[in-house]
Amino acid sequence: MLGTLELDIFCIFDNILNMFRKVINTSKGKNFMNRDNHAGKMDMYSWIGGFFDGEGFITLRHTFVSASNCYVYQPVVIFTNTDKKALEIIKKWLDEHGCKCGFSSRKQHFKNPTKWKPTYDVSMYGIKRVKNFIELIGDYTIIKKPQINLIKKFIDHRLSGNQRKKYGKIEQDILEKVKGLKHNFI
Repeated sequence: MLGTLELDIFCIFDNILNMFRKVINTSKGKNFMNRDNHAGKMDMYSWIGGFFDGEGFITLRHTFVSASNCYVYQPVVIFTNTDKKALEIIKKWLDEHGCKCGFSSRKQHFKNPTKWKPTYDVSMYGIKRVKNFIELIGDYTIIKKPQINLIKKFIDHRLSGNQRKKYGKIEQDILEKVKGLKHNFI
């Protein structure tokens, strides 16, 4: 017998699977998914990857560090949604798989709070956490794949001995490409 959490997850999986079927049926032969997807079975990797494609973002956050009197770029991943239960499931799964996340809530609209639902965020910051997220979920994304590939390139370059050095041409090129993707829809 399924418990309420399992039933909720099953319903969410079923809804996402139906959305993917609609996209595939209307794609007129275009192959959006270039992998087997575990013989068509929906799993947490696929579900979180799909959820991230629709409700998440990955970028480099520009932060001033007063101790060293300079700006640094920090990889960040954030899921945002009004469905608290779905984000709690994602946070729990990511935490269990080495991607320690924060969870927060905020009001959408201060003028008319009855009209807008609260918004919830699951977030992770830092090279190691975001690298782990990319390794876990990166292959299960479609829409955010260009951003993920750029952030992965940035992380790999910084971890290859350039973490304490000033940002060079490679990092600057990646930053410009990330900025460009933030304003272009794929």
